Amino acid sequence: MSIERRPKFLYIPGSSKTGKIYSQLPNDGSGDVSGLTRSSTVLSVGSDGFLQSNAVNNPAHSYLFGSCPELQLQNYALTNLTSDSNEFDAATWQDFGVSLADVSAQSPDGTVNAWLVTNNDTGVTSHGLRNSENPTTIPGRWYYHSVFAKIPSGSSCTGLYMTNAAESNRNAYFNLINGTVGTTGANTKFANIYDYGNGWYRCMFAFEATLTIAQLNIRLVIGNEIIAWNGDGSESLYLFGAETVQNTGGFLAPYGEYIPTSGSVASVNADTNPFFSIPSGGATQGSFVFYGRITDALTSTLITFGSADFNNRGRINVLSDEKPTYYSVNTGYMTQPTAVDNFEEFKLGVSVDNAGNVSLFLNGVLTDDAVNALHQFDQIGVAGGFTKHIKSLAWYSEKLSDAEMITLTTL
Repeated sequence: MSIERRPKFLYIPGSSKTGKIYSQLPNDGSGDVSGLTRSSTVLSVGSDGFLQSNAVNNPAHSYLFGSCPELQLQNYALTNLTSDSNEFDAATWQDFGVSLADVSAQSPDGTVNAWLVTNNDTGVTSHGLRNSENPTTIPGRWYYHSVFAKIPSGSSCTGLYMTNAAESNRNAYFNLINGTVGTTGANTKFANIYDYGNGWYRCMFAFEATLTIAQLNIRLVIGNEIIAWNGDGSESLYLFGAETVQNTGGFLAPYGEYIPTSGSVASVNADTNPFFSIPSGGATQGSFVFYGRITDALTSTLITFGSADFNNRGRINVLSDEKPTYYSVNTGYMTQPTAVDNFEEFKLGVSVDNAGNVSLFLNGVLTDDAVNALHQFDQIGVAGGFTKHIKSLAWYSEKLSDAEMITLTTL
């Protein structure tokens, strides 16, 4: 069915400038966001497919998942503890059973600075690189290791194995032929692989530290769980940009764009959370649709529906089981049977009438109804908690029918 109603507020990532994000509706400036700040530069994937730098306070738009821009918001300050992220010939890196060549290969940042890592010893059964810095970690905090990798033409490697060698069972295998995660260690929190185009993949896994050091190891593999073999010189990988990343705030850090370093650690500061003003006059009914992606998350708030009075606020939360749901003081958490995977796109809808009856929708399915959900629609706040990509936000000034909401939330 078609939706004839026109949203009162619509945001689709597009034009922006320092500290400001523009709404499509209203188009008189009243729905724009000023004051978005980030006190450091940050990388994102540009429209040409390469990593690009976004200046201080500039909203970051990412094309990692396609040809349309997505607003990239990182709500944690992150630090790359690997001080030579792409200088694998530095003293902070040790090679075992491999040779290094700084070859003419284009990396994900568009420059010719990738490294060719090749097995050079048939008598060595393990082949790779070890970061010898052993950066300090804090027990109880989450960290992630990551590196970009690509299989050269003619190589018999199938992927790589990455591990925190300082602690047991914190590791993951990555298949670079089909872009999938293989076996992961029992103490690996999660592992993900992202396609950066031109054969490049970003491989990353997260772990919780129990010791005070971490040691990043990257090994060539010729199959899942095959890290030990007598090589013949045909096994090689291109590598670029390694990381051991700490969330400066101490919470879960499931994803952040690559943080380059050279000779010392480097940090990227968090984005502030934008609040979009809605010209609703404190309306007590409305319908809202979020379209975007989130990273693996602990329980955290994604969207708040504003009012100065906390008792009149509603919010969209993502619970620790990765199920997005609706919460208000009166309703508590509504039932959501479906989880969303790391960076899987989804559409979540909430509709509320003047009597406080609320309905929750996910990807074209009505998942729950509740009553007495008090809140007002006078602003929309994009809350912190995890890195997210926003494809669109839409608000209607009345409670749409279930059929209309199902249409609006269908992918």
